[in-house]
Amino acid sequence: MQGLSYPFDSPPSFGDPIEVTAAVRWLRMPLPWSLDHVNLYLLTNEHGWTLIDTGLCTPEAQRLWQPLIKEGVDGRPITEILLTHHHPDHIGAASWLSEQLGAAVSMHPNEYQAATAVYPAPATLETPLYETLYQPLGLRRQDADQLHQIYANWGMGIDALPANCRTLTESSVLQHGADNWQLHYSQGHSPGQLAPFCPKRRVLLSGDLVLPKISSNISVTPWNPERNPLAAEMQGLDRLRNLPADTLVLPAHGLPFRGLHARIDQLQSEWLDRLASITGHCVEPKHPLELIPLLFREGLTGLDQALAVSETLSYLSYLLGQGELERIRDSNGDCRFLATPV
Repeated sequence: MQGLSYPFDSPPSFGDPIEVTAAVRWLRMPLPWSLDHVNLYLLTNEHGWTLIDTGLCTPEAQRLWQPLIKEGVDGRPITEILLTHHHPDHIGAASWLSEQLGAAVSMHPNEYQAATAVYPAPATLETPLYETLYQPLGLRRQDADQLHQIYANWGMGIDALPANCRTLTESSVLQHGADNWQLHYSQGHSPGQLAPFCPKRRVLLSGDLVLPKISSNISVTPWNPERNPLAAEMQGLDRLRNLPADTLVLPAHGLPFRGLHARIDQLQSEWLDRLASITGHCVEPKHPLELIPLLFREGLTGLDQALAVSETLSYLSYLLGQGELERIRDSNGDCRFLATPV
């Protein structure tokens, strides 16, 4: 990406942490999806390490964790776990690791609440949920049922939720030796994602909030309390503009990079281009499913298809909130979206 620089040429091997700074280690774990990895990080604390996110609880991951559980990292144990948000690739192994390590787990209360809805996920779509979430956005009942069946498997990579979970909010500060980590907050990609930032070291653990080469999915889902997650994501990125331009960004996926402000510009420009494309296409009434090809490649299946549908709905929610689209009903009672006359 233009304007970004990468201090690491390649990632660490799965399960083998490497040094980022004297106070931070980078650990990568495998995922069984098209996005085949998640980055985890370890911060030094008074007694050992604080682990940021856990990856999934798969047999392969458990095997990779065993040496770290027994021997620690650089001979020091993992004593705490901080979860940036509730998605399975970030919290899947939290309960299992907490028991193996005797480590306390912390996350934002909005994320814990969302996690209780995801795991175990309901197998069918409740009528009130459809009527309040999907129907006003124009999704037909049969399409919403198909989407929800895919989401019903969303929590399969989660071993269990931690029995006891400490609360962290955006006002919390982590004191790790001489380092203070401030917690930046966003309600777009998930309802309470936390991104730790160390002013002393100018290091941001961005989670899924800022990724170097892909954009995080911004979805209207059964577990998103926000009616306008894209607006919330834009606001979260705007707050990160206050961080130093030379901040080292440690993302959940991809390579660490510098160029935070440039990447924020790129992401927001991409979103605005997509929004303009939708508005331009809606000079005649359009159903949401007709708009998906404007934003995503053809041939998506399974979870990728579900995420494409949900993200398209988030763009429509944003444009409705901005007054750039209006929702109308056709003769069959189905919703359509039409650009507001200038």
